[in-house]
Amino acid sequence: MLANSKIPPELSIVLILTFGAFSLGMAEFTTIWLLPEMAHSLDTTTAKIGPAASFYALGVLFGTPIVALLGSGLQRQKLLTYMLMWCFAGNLATSFVTSYEQLKWVRLFSGVPHGVFLGVAGVIFGQMLPADKLGKAIGFMMAGIGMALLMIVPLTTYFGEIQDWRAIFRVIALVDLLIIILLHDLIPDLPTQAAQSGWREFKTLKNPLLWWILALSTTAICGRMAIFAFAGPLVTEVALLPATKLPLIVICGGIGTVVGFLLGGYFADKNALKTLWYSLLWCLLVMVVFQMLIPHTHLSYLAFFLLGTFMLIVPSLQVLSMRYAPEGQTFASCLNHAAMNGANAAGPILAGVFIGAGYGWLSVTWVGIIIGVLALLIYVIGRFTLMQNTPS
Repeated sequence: MLANSKIPPELSIVLILTFGAFSLGMAEFTTIWLLPEMAHSLDTTTAKIGPAASFYALGVLFGTPIVALLGSGLQRQKLLTYMLMWCFAGNLATSFVTSYEQLKWVRLFSGVPHGVFLGVAGVIFGQMLPADKLGKAIGFMMAGIGMALLMIVPLTTYFGEIQDWRAIFRVIALVDLLIIILLHDLIPDLPTQAAQSGWREFKTLKNPLLWWILALSTTAICGRMAIFAFAGPLVTEVALLPATKLPLIVICGGIGTVVGFLLGGYFADKNALKTLWYSLLWCLLVMVVFQMLIPHTHLSYLAFFLLGTFMLIVPSLQVLSMRYAPEGQTFASCLNHAAMNGANAAGPILAGVFIGAGYGWLSVTWVGIIIGVLALLIYVIGRFTLMQNTPS
């Protein structure tokens, strides 16, 4: 039992919640990676089934605020357990769908607990850890999602050889059950917290600083997903790599994602506001460099690694969302993840507009550059109008 082991309770909780983030990432990325196999099994085309992946992000975007408010009266560890039970039901149900319509709505249902789990986990870290370790804990937990992207290729390949895509979702569902058991072990070590009313949490929306952070969360990583959604044609049509190299590209992106989360957490503890500014500059620079590197076959691996480092901005965004909503940290933290998934949903849509207009595959980088400039403007406006007397 972890609660009675020699592992410090705080570390145990961070590790288990990181495992939970890994499970969430597997559930999200598996749908994207296995779309061709799922389309064949459901007797449809990859093009038609493609939006099913976006429905997961839409579930996060629209479901997270509602569930966060409805669950505000629960103790946070109980809310985490209920979210994992929801994940289990969604992943298990996914393995039994028989049509695209069923898949679409089941993935929407499955996405709802994603942002609530990560948002509540961040608040628990804030309760039990010193302020100078909060960013590192959030970055470490979010690196679990990066590990899911890193492992998606070998795991889905292995299970694909012995079973079909349905088996993968059943394995993820079993992982959700395992995390529930481990969390139950850890409940005595979690700090207690008085339940808050949904109205008290909702009132945090009056704070313009929170809206500023949410606006940055909605724009900052939008360009990254715009490119990842079209990684296949970028690799084969622009970088001129064979399709067999796409798994290696995904692995490079996963490594970059893990590095980005960990570095972002480290620097967020130094100064979250300055880290946010430099992260925005970095993301814009990466977009420009990506556009330069991707036409060169062998440099495309580096391009996707750098694209993964976009995620160094995420820990600062979550730390600041909680800081600017002290009376409703759970709701604010969950809203931050909802906003980021709004970016994940919007990125591919905007990139599709450019491609549909005939500007070519490389035009997706312009989506990232334009939105990156917009994010910088949002930061500057907020920094000098909303934060005159606010410490960093």
